Amino acid sequence: SCNCYLFFLVVLFQRLGVMLFFFFQAEDGIRDAQESRGLGDVYKRQVLDGLRQIVVEGGVKGLWFGVKPAMYRTVTLSSMQLATYDGVKELSVTKLGLSEFDIRVHFIAGAASAFAVMVAMNPLDVILTRSYNNGSQHIKAKSTSVPGIMKEIVAVEGVQGLYKGSLALWSRLAPHFICTFILLEQLRNLRPSIWSV
Repeated sequence: SCNCYLFFLVVLFQRLGVMLFFFFQAEDGIRDAQESRGLGDVYKRQVLDGLRQIVVEGGVKGLWFGVKPAMYRTVTLSSMQLATYDGVKELSVTKLGLSEFDIRVHFIAGAASAFAVMVAMNPLDVILTRSYNNGSQHIKAKSTSVPGIMKEIVAVEGVQGLYKGSLALWSRLAPHFICTFILLEQLRNLRPSIWSV
């Protein structure tokens, strides 16, 4: 049926995306191909060099730099993603009269979930980036707290300053959420047949 082909395409594109990610990450990570003993060696050196540099420059405390804004971001992502998906899925079923198992419902709910996450999370991404750049020699912000950085951005750039890069964020989140939720719902549909065997 149509759902089987769509399910196959979703899985195929997810696998292709993962392979491309690792390929380009590997290309970015190779500094000196003659000294490298393979990709594992490159990643091991990068991680260990990065950790050593952070500890040398900022002490052990430097390893925790930016944790607070990152926690706000993670909590926002998780709570908005699932709550919005379930709410829009229910609305699609009741208001549009679609079946709960219709792939269009999962597509709509996944795209709406990505939009809601983008609206809630993009300001935190901008604040997180400014927080990380705060220690840079080129950027010296007046504040280091999340509310302080937010006030500075709004005072200088307006509210739209909090939404820099929002289209790029949604463009990245929407395909991921749509594929993830379609796959999730297809696996939920398989569950009764698997348990009845």
